[in-house]
Amino acid sequence: MDGRLKWLFLKEGCLHCTNAPCVKVCPTGALKSNPLGLVTLERDLCNGCGYCRQFCPFDIPRLESNTLTGYGKATKCNFCQDRATNGETPACVKTCPPGARHWGDREEVLNTAKARVTALRADGHPNANLYGETELGGLGRLYVLTERPSLYGLPENPQYPLLADVWQNLVQPFGYAAMALVAIGLGVSYVAALRREVTKAVAEEKITEEKAEEKEEA
Repeated sequence: MDGRLKWLFLKEGCLHCTNAPCVKVCPTGALKSNPLGLVTLERDLCNGCGYCRQFCPFDIPRLESNTLTGYGKATKCNFCQDRATNGETPACVKTCPPGARHWGDREEVLNTAKARVTALRADGHPNANLYGETELGGLGRLYVLTERPSLYGLPENPQYPLLADVWQNLVQPFGYAAMALVAIGLGVSYVAALRREVTKAVAEEKITEEKAEEKEEA
């Protein structure tokens, strides 16, 4: 930048969107929006479909797969949901040596972040900005940046994928209906096949009885 080398650091992780596409497309309810501003993850409910990763504007969720079975589970930052939901501070905030991370009421954190942006601009960083105040309905993770978001690998204007609503409201229900029809079809086929076998067995038994009667008469 401006012919000078400048190091930019960013802690990547789930941004805990208010309008979270991953929550919308999750077919099992493993991902949920929590009133505290978290997007929680219950891995025991995850079926490894990977939709959360496909629809995330920030490409955050990852799938951890078993090398033997190939079965996967989604993983992402959940803001230490077990701690946060019990009134405790996330571990990353509590253990950060320089105190670069803050946790608390959203309005309080927003005010702190805006004050930091003002201080940075006054200190010779004219491009300092706050990322996450309004993006995707407001992010649970806010960033104070000294340069534009794209230089940190963040989308300048993240958009909610329209296909998320289509997927949840049309594609998934259609898929469930198709699976139900397949199950019904298999059931009908099984009953029909069973009926044929029973009819065949009865016919064979009748033929056997008739042959036995013919021998007795002879």
